[in-house]
Amino acid sequence: MLATMVSDPLHVYLEVLPPPVSKGLIAAFDAVLGSKQVTDAYLLYVARMERATLMTFDARLGALAGSQVEAEILSS
Repeated sequence: MLATMVSDPLHVYLEVLPPPVSKGLIAAFDAVLGSKQVTDAYLLYVARMERATLMTFDARLGALAGSQVEAEILSS
């Protein structure tokens, strides 16, 4: 399934990511409820900075995204 997703013409590989100590990233952690959401918050921050849609299988990530980032929840 991953191979299919990355072969999609709309898929974009980001070669440069913001450092995890970026000023704007600190605010992204405000909605984090636990340590398991730290990576989620970072991915949402990157998506927001790149004006991208974050695609995930994790339905809980949608709640963390709120309205600031477009997140598409995929079903398996």
